[in-house]
Amino acid sequence: MTRIRCYPVPISHSSLITCPKPPGHRRIRKILACFIAFCLICGIGQAYSLENATSEDRFLVGTKLFLNADSGSGTTSGGSSGSGGGSSTAVLLWTSRFPAAVTAVDIRADGAVVVVGTADGNVTHLNSSGTTLWTVPSGDPVSAVGIADDGNGIVAGTGDRLMMLDAGGHVIWTVDAKSRTLGAGISPDGNHCAAGTIAGDLLVTDNRGGVLQKILLESAVNTVAVGSEGKFVTAGTENGTIRLLGAEGDVLWTHDAGSAVQSVSMTGDGTIIGAGTGGGAVVMLDGEGKGGTVWTAASAANAVHLDADGSTLGTGTSGGYAYLMNGAGLRTWQYGRMKNIDGKNCAVTGIALSASADYLVIGSDNRNVYYFAFTSRLPPTVMKEPEPAAPPSAGEGAHASMRTTPAAGVAVAEALTPQEAPGFCAAACLGALAVVAASRRRGR
Repeated sequence: MTRIRCYPVPISHSSLITCPKPPGHRRIRKILACFIAFCLICGIGQAYSLENATSEDRFLVGTKLFLNADSGSGTTSGGSSGSGGGSSTAVLLWTSRFPAAVTAVDIRADGAVVVVGTADGNVTHLNSSGTTLWTVPSGDPVSAVGIADDGNGIVAGTGDRLMMLDAGGHVIWTVDAKSRTLGAGISPDGNHCAAGTIAGDLLVTDNRGGVLQKILLESAVNTVAVGSEGKFVTAGTENGTIRLLGAEGDVLWTHDAGSAVQSVSMTGDGTIIGAGTGGGAVVMLDGEGKGGTVWTAASAANAVHLDADGSTLGTGTSGGYAYLMNGAGLRTWQYGRMKNIDGKNCAVTGIALSASADYLVIGSDNRNVYYFAFTSRLPPTVMKEPEPAAPPSAGEGAHASMRTTPAAGVAVAEALTPQEAPGFCAAACLGALAVVAASRRRGR
């Protein structure tokens, strides 16, 4: 002990001398630092690893999202030439090529899955990475498809039938429409479906395939859209009329669009209706049928689709261009022109927006489907959970053959659930534990 003059208490030598740290201390700190870095790198690498790159310049990212550089089949631009208004910027996440022309597309409300109908009669279910989950052959060209907001109900118009499938690709029921179906739709809640036929019939069904209404209109029904709980149905006909019908099949109003109505879309509450015509007119109407043409394309407006609140309308044309526009018809984004592998111009045959307009899918008769993101957030995705292959029983052999094409090579998933990118959370926890351990070590 040492007493310093004028200091009231003795001072210990040990409190004045800094003890040298053992030689292994720095080594332990370095090991801990390396371990933390390793954990974080492994986690991020698992969530964002680049693997399974294909010859089409695609890159697989964590949730199996393909970031696909534009291959020259079209060009993207934001804004509208001389029209004012806002502008949108999109990233083409992936392109998927099919054996036959794409005739119809739809997207789940959250963007997690895409449904595609093709001219060779297949209904295909893809996740938001472009991975095929299942394919169901229907036997006839698919004219239209629709998917409920939760993805558990999928409707398709094929041949002279309206067909409903579940999220696993199982055919739940079919309804004989008596003539070729041209349009098909499903309500956001999945409880009501509708189909339009070349004979002019509008059929409304429940989610068990029971026909609730069969209404004869004066012309072929090219396109239909169904509101929430089936309270409203919009029908567009070959003679150029747009009709809004109530739950009992009563016509609430009729609007003359001037030429054959190729596509209709409406919000769940029926307050906003969008339509595209063979003459290129893009029509916007309110729930009372008031409104009119907001923009005219240089070619037929083959496909339209509204987001959940009706603030954004996607439009695809026979000239091979896709557009986004606001309710006033001001274009905020465009993509085109669509071409086939021989460089010939092709039409947009289907377009669909997620509920929030963050994700957009386009189908073309060049056999391609394009998936765009208007946000930096990765879309949620659905992963396939394979089930053991088992021979079908005698009673369900016909339905089993409808579940998937032979090329798929795996059984259809019974349960399809949204998945997050793996690895990062676990790695962050390990890193946090390592930091705590290092802090405690240092405290000693």
